[in-house]
Amino acid sequence: MQSTLTSLNRLIEAIDRAKPEKARLDGEKKILLQNLKSEFGITTLKEAKSLFLDWEAEGIKRKDEIQSKFKKLKSIYRW
Repeated sequence: MQSTLTSLNRLIEAIDRAKPEKARLDGEKKILLQNLKSEFGITTLKEAKSLFLDWEAEGIKRKDEIQSKFKKLKSIYRW
């Protein structure tokens, strides 16, 4: 019984220690979501992820285009 109470007290203390960190992280999340809304017009993390994936795909596409054009130039000018 005593070990159960001790374990319970440890859990309560751990929860109490974690509360300020959770509050800090919630505040940061709120600020980041406000920035996403003001800069990109999106309001959810789902929209942010979708935008990121679109940009990532565009970056890959552009990288492939650059590499292709570089190879073409390299073959034309033999350098």
